[in-house]
Amino acid sequence: PSLPLPPTAALLASFAREYARVIKKPMNLREISHRLEKNGPGFSRIYKAPREMFDDVCLVWRNARTFNPKGHWICEQVDVLEEAFESMWLSSQIDVRWASANNLPYPEELVDAKKKKKIRAGGVGRWRRKMEAELQLATAEVQATVMSRLEGKWLCNPRNFGYITIKGNEGIYAGGVGRLTEMKVLRDECITALWSRSDIDGARGTLRFGLSVDGRSWKGNWTTYNGKPFGRWDATRVDDDGEGEEAEEQEEEEEEKEHEEE
Repeated sequence: PSLPLPPTAALLASFAREYARVIKKPMNLREISHRLEKNGPGFSRIYKAPREMFDDVCLVWRNARTFNPKGHWICEQVDVLEEAFESMWLSSQIDVRWASANNLPYPEELVDAKKKKKIRAGGVGRWRRKMEAELQLATAEVQATVMSRLEGKWLCNPRNFGYITIKGNEGIYAGGVGRLTEMKVLRDECITALWSRSDIDGARGTLRFGLSVDGRSWKGNWTTYNGKPFGRWDATRVDDDGEGEEAEEQEEEEEEKEHEEE
């Protein structure tokens, strides 16, 4: 349980002894940050791969729930933090990028290996089941079908992204300075990709979006390179006859009229 304020020296000592008795493998976010700062071979001098860092973060959540009673405000805060962390981790696709860069098995294989170890330790958490489901790729046939529907010219929203032209598993946008690469279709038919901008130093991250049933639009979310949510990224298909552009211009005119009336 959390300490009352202000705690006395004797109470702190008693709390430390009790925590050490209950928690056999302590971990905290400050220590994880410290380990990440130690640059060296691999992911860092301490972590040789992103998944090792992921396991330490999950250890923080697990320890908090073990030491504090169910329903405690600390446990409630852990639920919020855990959900945010999982969302950013999955959006960043760091496992996929790490595996690709280092010629390693794709994440589902890494997850399976970790899963066996986790079962021996006492079960698999919902976060791992969620990760396995979301990172599994669609069949080759579905991949080909979805990617063929994506090919062509699209008008982006945010508007300053301009148009994006997709061919194969890559896309060019923002007048040629923006690129989408490593586009993949997941089992739920969502598409993931890496984005980057050559005109902005360090501007890169991930994009995850879903194609509409009629193939005329897609809606998604993009993140920065460290998994921080950045906002919506939608697009509308532009036909050779400019139909998409006309619809967009009409929408802009309607918005301008609404602003004028206000």
